[in-house]
Amino acid sequence: MVRSYKWLYLLLPCVIMVAFVLRIWRLDVVPLRGDEAFTAIHWTNAPFSERWLFFLEYEPNPASMVVYWAWSLGAGVSEFALRYFSVLANTLGTALIVALAKRLYIRWDVALSAGVLWAVHPFLIWHAQDARQYGLYVTLTVLNIYLLHRALHDAKPRWWMYVISQTFTLYLYYFELFMVVVQWIYVMLSHPKKRAQFLRIWMMIGVMLIPLALQTYVVLFGRDYAGTATTANFEAIFTQFIPTLWVGGMLNHILVNMALVIALILLPKSPRALLWGWVILPLAMLFILSHFTAVFLPRYVIAVTPALILISVQGIGLYAPSKANRYIDRFAMMLAICLICLFYVYAYFYTDPPKSFDWRGLMTLVEARSSADDVIINDTSDTALEYYHRGDINIFFIPEDNPPIETYLPGLLDEHRSIFLLNGARTGDVQTYLQMHAQRIPIAWQGLDLFRKWDVDRAEIDTASDIQMGDIARLVGYSWLGDDVLLLYWQALRQTDAPYQVLTHITTVLDAPPDGAILDHPIAEGQISTSTWQIGTIYRDPIVIPHDLLSGDYLLLIGMYDTTPPYQRLPITARAPDQDGRATLFSIAR
Repeated sequence: MVRSYKWLYLLLPCVIMVAFVLRIWRLDVVPLRGDEAFTAIHWTNAPFSERWLFFLEYEPNPASMVVYWAWSLGAGVSEFALRYFSVLANTLGTALIVALAKRLYIRWDVALSAGVLWAVHPFLIWHAQDARQYGLYVTLTVLNIYLLHRALHDAKPRWWMYVISQTFTLYLYYFELFMVVVQWIYVMLSHPKKRAQFLRIWMMIGVMLIPLALQTYVVLFGRDYAGTATTANFEAIFTQFIPTLWVGGMLNHILVNMALVIALILLPKSPRALLWGWVILPLAMLFILSHFTAVFLPRYVIAVTPALILISVQGIGLYAPSKANRYIDRFAMMLAICLICLFYVYAYFYTDPPKSFDWRGLMTLVEARSSADDVIINDTSDTALEYYHRGDINIFFIPEDNPPIETYLPGLLDEHRSIFLLNGARTGDVQTYLQMHAQRIPIAWQGLDLFRKWDVDRAEIDTASDIQMGDIARLVGYSWLGDDVLLLYWQALRQTDAPYQVLTHITTVLDAPPDGAILDHPIAEGQISTSTWQIGTIYRDPIVIPHDLLSGDYLLLIGMYDTTPPYQRLPITARAPDQDGRATLFSIAR
């Protein structure tokens, strides 16, 4: 028997390697999401430091903070480093699920199949690439069940290993209490002779959990901790939770649930009580709890996924319509499940919307166009914004109690040169106020607005110039915001009867029509008219340079002309020669 399955031992390292590769693939391509950034900033404080003790009153997972602090000492807090810890921990789960399946089902082929499904499972891969506790937690869940099963069945039980692992897991993640209930019911129903011993073991664990109980009481009742997910929805258990936890995606939920019921019924008597409880009880308890706080998300019961894997491989192992072809049939079923999982894995890596907003790209853009005199406003305290903050720009989060904007926005506008506004659910009033009291500057990012107060500080002009348009206006300088927005600075010399427009041509030659772009426009996107502007005042005039210019060297020509027939261009007085009412401001290379 051992010889016939000896080759399976050789396959286990290959399965573990597949699990590792799938979990490390494109690990740091997507920026950290908000919760991951929270890990990087707030879970890496030294234990018993002032900040660590502060967050101990708000965070119900004290061991998670210790684990990531210890990891960060050697690995750092980069995106790759933080996620790599979860990758390693979850890859270890591949070996553990194989070991547990071997104990439950005896057969090595079934055990190895469990490792394969763990390796390719999309939901596990998603969380293995997440800098939170879930990737480690689901591995520890399997370890705890394995150690419990071994202690209950071995002649010389080693309860101390179970005690240490189970206690640590509870400190790591409070929803492990669901699995504790599963274990208790399993022991009470299936191992009546071990009840007294198990009770003594848990009396010991209970003593070690006293500090956790006190800390949890402070978090829940002293600081009014509340979930931030969704509330209970019974239908979602079958349409969202079970398909996601089983195959990692929204497969036809009717077929998935029918398959689950059949598999549960066909389970052999030995592990039936354990696996039934492992699947049903956490889902039921989360559903009940979600009526009181918003925690109704599949990740909170990720511990159910190993049970579904074990049920799947047992169902495949029992499937034998033809003894002659039973191995081919089982292989075909395993291949079908793996292909379904890999379909969702591919979608996660390449076609699905990324798990996180592109904070990295956003802050790179903002910090290239900002200084210590600027501020960015966000409507939520998203730690991802803080994590990717590398420059000098200030950050302002709109207070959670939504005070009147008059209490803070005029001061921000007065104290800062530029205001970057990330549009969100609570920024409508802020945007309206800024549109009324400040100048909007174009910026190439969906959902981001840039405003500057109308009063121009000459210090913001990067390049001075002296190009006069007749007796109406003088171009006193220009500045670049990145390589796509040009700011012209016009000084009003006199008012006109009809409004004048700014001529802006991008061309490669002077004696032909513009072959790059024609960007003629009213001053300041039409908010300033030469008919009404204030003489002597300097006005900021933004121009968006097209990003799709063909490669080459271009000249940027400016001028000014009347908007009424015959559209007369103003004569230009400048060091640059006047090309029929156009002056060369500078050259552009693309």
